[in-house]
Amino acid sequence: MPLRLEAETHLDRAVEKPDRRRCASTWAVSGSSLLSVSAHTRARVWTVPCLLATGDTSSVKRDAVKRSESHQNGLPLLLVLRRSPSLSFLLSKSGQDISLEFTPTELAVFKRFLVCSFPSLPYGEETRKMTVDATAVRPICHFDLPPSDYRDRREQTNLPALDPKIQVVEIVSVGIGVKNTKRFFVLNPSSSDLDFEWEPLSSDSAPHSLKADAGGLASSHACRDRVASARCASPGAGTPRTGFLPQVEGVRCVNLRGRIAAGRKTEVVLEFLPNKQKTQERLWKFCIPSRKLEQLFLFVGRVKEPHVALDCSSVCFNPVLLGGKVEEVVNIHNKEDIPLSFAFSRKQAESEKSPLPPCLVVSPRHGVLPPNSVTPVRLRFKPEDEKPFKCSLLCRVRQKVRPLSLGVRGAGYSVKHSMVLLNEDGSIRQFASGSQSASLLDFGPLLLGQTRRYLLQLQNAGSFDFRFHWSIQNVSTVSCSPSLSVSPTEGVVETGRNCEVTLTYAPAEISKHEEYLLLCSISGSDPYRIRAQGSCSSPKVSFSFSSHDFGAFVLPPSLFPDLGSVVALSSPSSGGSAISDRVELKITNLDPHHDCFISTPFEKSNVLDVQLVPCSIGPGEKISVTLVFAPKQAKNYRFKIPFSINDRTTAHVTVTGKGIPARLELSPSSDEIRFAPLIKGESAVKHVRIVNRTEASLEFFLPASPNLSSRGISWKPLSSETKLFSLHPRQELPLEVSFKPALSIPEFSLPLFAECLVKRGGLTYRFPSLLCHIAAKSFETE
Repeated sequence: MPLRLEAETHLDRAVEKPDRRRCASTWAVSGSSLLSVSAHTRARVWTVPCLLATGDTSSVKRDAVKRSESHQNGLPLLLVLRRSPSLSFLLSKSGQDISLEFTPTELAVFKRFLVCSFPSLPYGEETRKMTVDATAVRPICHFDLPPSDYRDRREQTNLPALDPKIQVVEIVSVGIGVKNTKRFFVLNPSSSDLDFEWEPLSSDSAPHSLKADAGGLASSHACRDRVASARCASPGAGTPRTGFLPQVEGVRCVNLRGRIAAGRKTEVVLEFLPNKQKTQERLWKFCIPSRKLEQLFLFVGRVKEPHVALDCSSVCFNPVLLGGKVEEVVNIHNKEDIPLSFAFSRKQAESEKSPLPPCLVVSPRHGVLPPNSVTPVRLRFKPEDEKPFKCSLLCRVRQKVRPLSLGVRGAGYSVKHSMVLLNEDGSIRQFASGSQSASLLDFGPLLLGQTRRYLLQLQNAGSFDFRFHWSIQNVSTVSCSPSLSVSPTEGVVETGRNCEVTLTYAPAEISKHEEYLLLCSISGSDPYRIRAQGSCSSPKVSFSFSSHDFGAFVLPPSLFPDLGSVVALSSPSSGGSAISDRVELKITNLDPHHDCFISTPFEKSNVLDVQLVPCSIGPGEKISVTLVFAPKQAKNYRFKIPFSINDRTTAHVTVTGKGIPARLELSPSSDEIRFAPLIKGESAVKHVRIVNRTEASLEFFLPASPNLSSRGISWKPLSSETKLFSLHPRQELPLEVSFKPALSIPEFSLPLFAECLVKRGGLTYRFPSLLCHIAAKSFETE
């Protein structure tokens, strides 16, 4: 079957004189008008569409590939001419529409070939070609207007259709009673100045059904939708001349006449002041007398209800106790780009603008809603009686025809309460509320550290919960710190429930009489007044001593600071032990009626240990507390041990002691006794003195040393654990040291120790003290 394809099509070019316009082929679409309207784009582009049809009458499916070739000025095709689709296939006995879009960027005449390839056809018949001619011209006057869909929306109503040549300018007003302004530019792309005029058309002179001829040089609707705006010269280049403003209903033009300089643009200002919520249309004619050009415009004024709303239509307050208040927040949403004022009033049957009731406060009651904002409005409800409350509020927004409505509901209530005292024997005592005279509550005499409690009960017999709060006032000025406490001091008593309150009297100071005024405030009701009194005396506790001095403790010398080297000879344990002493502290409770609780916050250390377990001492009883003192360093010690009585009173016991180092030295002072070399069998003697440099008397002995005796070293006088030397401070002891080698001995240097003995706490402690080193040597022969 033969394939049908048009051989040639043309895009018409419109010129200034109508009689020079070319004739279009079957698929041609008329070109640009001398008066053009474009959308806002980045470049000045006029688009002319053209629709082509391709058909296949054979029974074979064929693939079709369309391409175009440029053979003029070497311009790429995609810059000026686009086709869609560029690749497709044809089913048997079917057709394919091809859309061409002409988008010139320069003033020129364009000529192209549209080539369609069919790979499945025999050689020589696989291509079809057609010529595409197009011309780009510049309009005399160009209106820079945004696109509007009012024409399509208007067709959906019962109004008559608009002529496609009539341009639509739409102004949207947010509400009524406000002036709205719309501005757009008119561009003169020619090389000469142009004078223009705007003229409103009356209903008699307007075309019938708005379908009459709107001017022979008006641009078509299809062309207007394809046009894109261009970047124009700076504004203000034109010279608008404002003429007389006629009182025209709907949209009016401010500058009725003016002049547009060559290559420049001028601004057109439209105003719309609606007084009712209704869409208003008005035909205006734009004229250029020097070129005898006219263009009809339909100015449309549309009123839009301001988009202002409340986030809720009603507010229901929870029941509020009389005398109390509750608050809710309602947000006003303003989704418009302009500020709007608002005001609240009460809606009633007689008048819709009545004052608000005193129990309801609206804040703010009036103000301004910023653009695109959310404004919070606080509603504060404070009921005056137990009656249900109902009110309708109106929020009037400027430029909004219908006010916003907000329903408010609430209710007030009172409480039904009572207070009783629960005694230990099970009896109950009733307290009265609202009485000016306070009820008496006696805690009796107590000791420091003792506590007495009373249990009160708040009862709720009403239908709503109530809150309570306790306050305490010290009537007597004897005590500075409060001895009376309430727990809990505040809370909520649920309906049908009871709440127990504990009054605790714990005096912290000695006082013969204390008096307090307790006030229990009930929300929405009269308070309870209670006068509480009591007294306090100090406990009668005695200590066997208030201070104790352990005296001086002789400690090992600094050469052996580790106390593990100290041995307690009287202890059954053979391990090391610290030198310590202890004393017994007697604590007696002299009170014939009350117990006393004794404790201490003193923590055990490696020097002092207070061996007291917290306990209670009965009337006339006593306890014994052991204090163990074990100094570790040569210094003075002082401890102040606190003893807590009934966790209120504190007594102190002072413990002192001193640690001194053991110092045994030789005189003359020397760290070494050195003998001259001897031949075996010879002997030598050295005489020295042992001096006690310790601040206390010291007992010691020189133990036998196998290492020294095997090398011929001996000394006089001799001593042992049973035969001790005793030296007072700075007392000396003569010592004779002999060296008599029995054989040749290499040179040596060995220490000589003294074993010191210290008696403390019934135990004897022993530790070594270095006196000096002994150095000598001997030869077999000379």
